[in-house]
Amino acid sequence: MQKCIDLYWSIGEYVSKQIDVNGWGKSTVKALSEYILSKEPGIRGYSSQNI
Repeated sequence: MQKCIDLYWSIGEYVSKQIDVNGWGKSTVKALSEYILSKEPGIRGYSSQNI
């Protein structure tokens, strides 16, 4: 369970930092989603809509 919490925390931290640097945009979330899905094929729940 702690691994999931750490993962969600890391995702939130990444998105927050990207927003600070680049401003809010769907491209930040989409890029993160694509990265996660490319590193973990078959993982579910990490579409850009879910993030």
